[in-house]
Parts: sequence; C-alpha cells; structure tokens
Amino acid sequence: MLILLILVAIILDVVKIRTKVAAEVIVEKTEYVLYVTKDPILKIKRGDTLQVEATGGIEIPFLIREVHEEPGNTVCRVTPPKGGLLERCLSGNTKLQGYVFTRYVKLRNLVFAKKIGL
Repeated sequence: MLILLILVAIILDVVKIRTKVAAEVIVEKTEYVLYVTKDPILKIKRGDTLQVEATGGIEIPFLIREVHEEPGNTVCRVTPPKGGLLERCLSGNTKLQGYVFTRYVKLRNLVFAKKIGL
C-alpha cells in the first residue's frame, strides 16, 4: 500500500497538463482579427507571435500587429502566415475557432485545488 501511495505521489508531481484559452480568428475583408479569452498569465503585446491551435490540431502562427483589451477578451489585429495555411483551415468561412496554450500546470496542483475548493 505504501508503494502505491509513493507511485501516486510521483505521478502527481511529474505529470504536467497544458492549460488553454479559447481563441477565434475573424476575417474582415483583408483584415484578420484574433479574439483571445483573457487569462492572467497570458500577456500579448505588439510584435509577438501567437500560436493558435485550430480544430484538427493544426497550429497557425500569427504576428500581432495591434492589441486592445475588452472586458472579456484581448483583441488583436494580426498577420497570418504566408503559404495559405489559414485559408485552407478556414475552408471559405470567415471565422476559425481554436485555442492558445498558456502554460503547464502540475497535476498535483489541479488535484489539490479541486480538493480544497479553490
């Protein structure tokens, strides 16, 4: 039983999970606008490159040209990658949904945060 508890403690300490926030890319004529749900860790600034993981696991890098804050979102005017990757993901639509991964969290932190109700 002691060995099992030690193994569980090791697993809780070693395993990390990526946390993510929702992101949407909206095409407005020739402009691309990226809406990212606010996160206290994620700080986006002009000149950054932000990776958006679209449906199907395709990662699309965007160059941030302009940033402004809304109550629930960080809104960015972006430049998409060259080569048509974004256009293929959009498939003729004007909106693409995905995620931005923000950080890694140890499994033990998630388990104990849920246990004590944080």
